[in-house]
Amino acid sequence: RSMTRKATEHIVSWAMPLGLLLFVAGLSLYESYSSREILGRWSYPYFAVLVLAALCWVALSVYVFRTERGSSGRGSVARRLFALATLFWGLAYLTGAIDSPEAAGRVLEGNLFGSSHPAAAILELIALWLVFVAAVVFVASKLPKSLQNTGLIIATVAVLLMVGETLVRGKTVLLPATQGFPTHSQALWHRRYVELNSLGFRDIEHSAEARGASRLLVVGDSYTFGVGVKEIEGRFGEITAELLSEVDGEPWESINAGLGDTHTLQHIEFLERMVAFGPDVVVLLYVFNDMDYVSPITKRSSILGRQGWQRVFNPGRILFQNSYFFQALYVRLRKISYMRDPVPVESTPYFDDGLLQRHLADIERFVGIAREAGASVLIVPYNLNIDFDEQSKKQYRHFFEAAGSQGLPLCSLETAFAGESLSGLVVNSLDGHPNVIANRLAAARGAKCIRERLGGEVGS
Repeated sequence: RSMTRKATEHIVSWAMPLGLLLFVAGLSLYESYSSREILGRWSYPYFAVLVLAALCWVALSVYVFRTERGSSGRGSVARRLFALATLFWGLAYLTGAIDSPEAAGRVLEGNLFGSSHPAAAILELIALWLVFVAAVVFVASKLPKSLQNTGLIIATVAVLLMVGETLVRGKTVLLPATQGFPTHSQALWHRRYVELNSLGFRDIEHSAEARGASRLLVVGDSYTFGVGVKEIEGRFGEITAELLSEVDGEPWESINAGLGDTHTLQHIEFLERMVAFGPDVVVLLYVFNDMDYVSPITKRSSILGRQGWQRVFNPGRILFQNSYFFQALYVRLRKISYMRDPVPVESTPYFDDGLLQRHLADIERFVGIAREAGASVLIVPYNLNIDFDEQSKKQYRHFFEAAGSQGLPLCSLETAFAGESLSGLVVNSLDGHPNVIANRLAAARGAKCIRERLGGEVGS
């Protein structure tokens, strides 16, 4: 029994150096972005950080070795718990770095416990609990009797926060969901449901040569990508191709070129890359922030947008990166804030005719490229609110009239969602992207427009 206890103490004593070694190993997997002067992998500043971490590991190992030789190796309960926490944290960091080497340098931005790898997230949670218990044990042993009641209140609040972190993190790992914001939940959802092809799009591989069907190319942003839609068969493009196949009696192949947070100029680049696949029909699935490059439309949160040391030491950003619980609170408060202070539709760039005309010229360029490639073109402006909100309808009609006056080929989705509830058309209460039901309704209108307006050119 004595030997077993001694062996256990020995393992616990070396838990901290081992955890730090695993952390150093994780750091070494990173590759610097801009400059890689050291071994073709790291910049000088990053290499300095790596060396410093390695020296800390050496110093800690020497300290533990000398401590064990000079005593039984037993430390306080708090110290042993912290040592175990370091081991779990180091293992979590290495796990995340092996999965995604680009995330191996996240500690430099203050991200210690915010991995988006499922196993690493759970290991970090264990480390957090060990650190928390170690802190409670340590403080309790030092706290004067006069402050014990205050300490108990603080500890109770801290326990509730830790329980909240545990519940949210566990739920997120098991049931990730998109949240309309770059959270760990959204990253885990992408990890589980998104698979990119060799071109970087969420789609199967397509051959530029072999083809046994008419081809529908859909270009756009997150609506085209299918954020929140678990299976690609539930997206606008795939459903439209399915409906065209049913009408034509001939197969249609859907090709997807959509990426989130992109705009019309990037969509032109996507189209130029994809015309090599010889699409018969090109659909620009238009969303009402696609002119963001002309004038800012999408609200950008300052919690992620700061640069330099302000970015690293921003307390809100540190909390956001490290805590799943804080992220859950943040996205909900963000939604409430937007609901209380909506942006008046008249203040958007869509009602500035000069900016809108400049933007429409780029859409015309998109249409021209598609036509030069021999494809029929259709622009489908997609806004779920048009049948529920008069302001959105006003913006939709203004854009539609302006684009129509330029001779652009358009398909209106107005009344496509009539009879439905808005909550039944979005992927969840925090993410307003269209779900499968909305995509099916939009695709039914889109397929009808293709047949009615371009029927003589399609499928022939």
